[in-house]
Amino acid sequence: MKNQDTKSKAAILREKAEESLKKKFSKRNENTSEFDTQKLFHELEVHQIELEMQNEELMLARTAAEEAAEKYTEIFDFSPLGYFGLNKEGIITELNLSGAEMIGKDRSNLKNSIFSLFISSDTKSIFKNFLEGSFKSNDRKSCEIMITPEKYLPRNIHLLGTGLENGSQCLINALDITERVQAEKILSDKSKELQIFYDLMVDRELKMVELKKEVNELLKASGKPEKY
Repeated sequence: MKNQDTKSKAAILREKAEESLKKKFSKRNENTSEFDTQKLFHELEVHQIELEMQNEELMLARTAAEEAAEKYTEIFDFSPLGYFGLNKEGIITELNLSGAEMIGKDRSNLKNSIFSLFISSDTKSIFKNFLEGSFKSNDRKSCEIMITPEKYLPRNIHLLGTGLENGSQCLINALDITERVQAEKILSDKSKELQIFYDLMVDRELKMVELKKEVNELLKASGKPEKY
């Protein structure tokens, strides 16, 4: 019933508009020549073509905007870097697939979660200072934390964050540096082992020198020529 009333109102409104247009056109015809009428029709045709061209440009612009948005979404979602958006309370407002992979959960289950819940206890304070600093200044801040995913071993993550000017969000790039940290640890351990070996070799050489000196002194005391 409501739809019928709406249709009838629209029909009445259309009839009134058509009558008003006829009256205006009739009055205009009384005061205009055939040349003026042709000129008016020409202007209407040109205006219609202009509208069609504008509509085509709008459609092209809309298509380009949709393609750009789709390309941005692909870059955002499938980037090897993790991307996070956090508010001042450290709640995840947005993230990409790589970010979800770092934490080890589905992206749909991570939105509106507290980011620090996934950080190791010994690096929570580092992250807290990092987030506060990012909101206090628009300069980029960085830190290294450890994430403790449910499905994987702990991961070392390098964070680079920038707070938006309106203070509503901090945008964070997250890079998994676990392999680099592990390689640095192996290198450090090997360096320590080498230093220990070197110290032992030096100590051995010194002891050999002392031993040779003692042998020479004993030979000399017994009237024999020195051997070393």
